[in-house]
Amino acid sequence: MRRADTLGARRGQTGRRLDQVATGIGRLRRERHRLTVRAIARRADVSATFRYDNAEQFQRR
Repeated sequence: MRRADTLGARRGQTGRRLDQVATGIGRLRRERHRLTVRAIARRADVSATFRYDNAEQFQRR
């Protein structure tokens, strides 16, 4: 049971961080800054590694 709780908490954290990244991208676009992994990570207050690991979530379509 503890493992399921841990996985659920981790998914929740990941979801919140993904939301932070999406918000950070929006802010950078509105302010007309360059969209680099480092800039996005800084603005979203997440690590660049997190941004690289979840890049597929933010591919342009």
